[in-house]
Amino acid sequence: MPEPSLAIVVVSYNVRADLDRCLRSVVGRTAPFPAEVVVVDNGSTDGTLELLQRDWPTVTTIAAGVNAGFARGCNLG
Repeated sequence: MPEPSLAIVVVSYNVRADLDRCLRSVVGRTAPFPAEVVVVDNGSTDGTLELLQRDWPTVTTIAAGVNAGFARGCNLG
């Protein structure tokens, strides 16, 4: 039987510093389970997308382009 794996979806909107701390606590720390981390950005204007591209290349990023809300962000993820 295959080991369980995780999909971790984080929805963000203008919380760049908090998001960075969140990713530091999750990325690479899910052993023994493999994990995919997905960030759905709801149209942040605080440099969140630039941070993700520069510092978190292994994180899947979905740019919603608008503030679609938490539930819709979760569904996108």
